[in-house]
Amino acid sequence: MISEGNEEQEAPARVLYMNVRDGRLRLRFQLAPVPRSDRLFELTFVSETGLRPILSAQADLSGDGEYRVDVELPSELAAAWETLKVTDPMPFRFILRPAPDKT
Repeated sequence: MISEGNEEQEAPARVLYMNVRDGRLRLRFQLAPVPRSDRLFELTFVSETGLRPILSAQADLSGDGEYRVDVELPSELAAAWETLKVTDPMPFRFILRPAPDKT
């Protein structure tokens, strides 16, 4: 879900890459169906089962239209997510909020 001011829009995210190593999550995803021009999002991970916030991070737009996340995980999430593959159902959803550009 993308939240901008008082408006919310559902936008499926396609996870392209996911790796958990040394307690860090590295994630790449694309938003569909309409590409976004936002260069930076504040990203809240929401538990798929409990529907509660579990992690916050920033997602940066790369030159190839993918958003990239690199964030340290709490130890319990790192242990639970380190065996996930990009083809597995993800145990989270995203809430994205456009953030001011870093540049």
